[in-house]
Amino acid sequence: MKSAGRRVFLAISSAVLLCVALAGAVRAQTGWVSPVADAFGLGFEPLGSAPAFADIDDDGDLDFFLGGFGGFTRFQENTGTANAPAFASFVSNPFGLTSIGAENIPTFADIDGDGDLDALMGEAAGDVWLFENTGTASAPAFDPPVTNPFGLADVGGFSGPAFGDLDADGDLDALVGNSAGDLTYFQNLGTTTAPSFGTAVVNPFGLTGTGGLATANIVDVDGDGDLDVFANGGRKDYFENTGSPSVPAFAAPRTDPFGLTNVGAGEVLAFADIDGDGDLDVFDGTGSAMFWFPRRGCPFFPSTTCASGFERKSLTVRETNLSRRSLTLKLAGGPALEQADFGDPTASGGTTYHLCIYDDADVLWVALEVARAGDVCPTEPCWKSVPSIQRDYRYRDVEAAAAGVTAIRLQEGDAGTSRISVKGRSNSRRDQRALPIFIAESLASAASVQVRLHGSDAPECFADTLTPSIQTPAVLVAR
Repeated sequence: MKSAGRRVFLAISSAVLLCVALAGAVRAQTGWVSPVADAFGLGFEPLGSAPAFADIDDDGDLDFFLGGFGGFTRFQENTGTANAPAFASFVSNPFGLTSIGAENIPTFADIDGDGDLDALMGEAAGDVWLFENTGTASAPAFDPPVTNPFGLADVGGFSGPAFGDLDADGDLDALVGNSAGDLTYFQNLGTTTAPSFGTAVVNPFGLTGTGGLATANIVDVDGDGDLDVFANGGRKDYFENTGSPSVPAFAAPRTDPFGLTNVGAGEVLAFADIDGDGDLDVFDGTGSAMFWFPRRGCPFFPSTTCASGFERKSLTVRETNLSRRSLTLKLAGGPALEQADFGDPTASGGTTYHLCIYDDADVLWVALEVARAGDVCPTEPCWKSVPSIQRDYRYRDVEAAAAGVTAIRLQEGDAGTSRISVKGRSNSRRDQRALPIFIAESLASAASVQVRLHGSDAPECFADTLTPSIQTPAVLVAR
């Protein structure tokens, strides 16, 4: 049996484009920003956490389930609302659920089409266990478990199941990860009320092995109407569905994309609209905390027209080791700008910025939120207005524990004199973790990157394309 230390379930880190994006961007197209540990009072399992969300009592908000090492299921009821969640204390094995052995990776789906949510759980031996809900949508009651129902089969160790209608025929198909990193597909050849799964197919539709223990997620990440796949193998692999809702075809995986950073070993992802704003947030379970990645700010693909044409521009990324990274962006000699073009980040509740980087295929890899409007860092205002001859806004946060961004300067000027600069840093010894891991390695493979800067209520956004300078212990790339 694998040790808990090898159960690295799903970790998303990022690297490759910088954007400070409008909060008013299309919600289905926004990226994830810096993670928040222990949000909403959600718990974790020290030997590895497997989170899942479901409205198990049919009251309109999402409740929290936690599996992990030991095979138990813990439950926290959402006693708040769909928009303002608040979770009660843990209850172990509620509603008739029972422990299932050495490992438990839960998911919930109405597998038999009777209007309530059933519990389906992966476990260490590679089987899928069904706890049928014989209660109601609002008063669940689970029967004793059945192993590999409806034609599901052992996938070979540490099963991580997900359910979704991958062929758009109205019933739920199954995709199950395993300890080898493969994704096994079981097509539902039955109906919504009488499922019957066909023969197992390993890594179909262009999916590939992840190289390590895999847990599957089936979710429409990019909001284009078909189902994409996230899988893990010591990293987060995103497989975009470039086919259709009924005929899936998955592109080569992108590793650790969209601003989802590496927050530790022993991870399983859960996608849920926890704050009721119409988009999917991400929860990343580790052995040290439950991390919440809010989804907002940067489009997955650049979708707005921004002021550009900076005469001098540079992006430098230095990576000393996996715990220490820095990023410096400089845009100078830009278009004519006034201080008002930047919004007002100094006012309480004022402009929020997002920092993002897109690769040369126009795909988002880095998304960092910089708010702190009206905050102090640590005793002085984080944002200041500088009413000099050339007025500007300046942000300074030496600790940068929350966002990884230590400094921003937004300087007005006539054409050819305006300036924008952003500095960021991660140092795990100081609990600064927001700059994505492997950012230098990923940027080094891009011929160019597009940098974009948006403010939540600013009348302008700013963008340019440049070639990065990457410095790591093993390689120096200067273009």
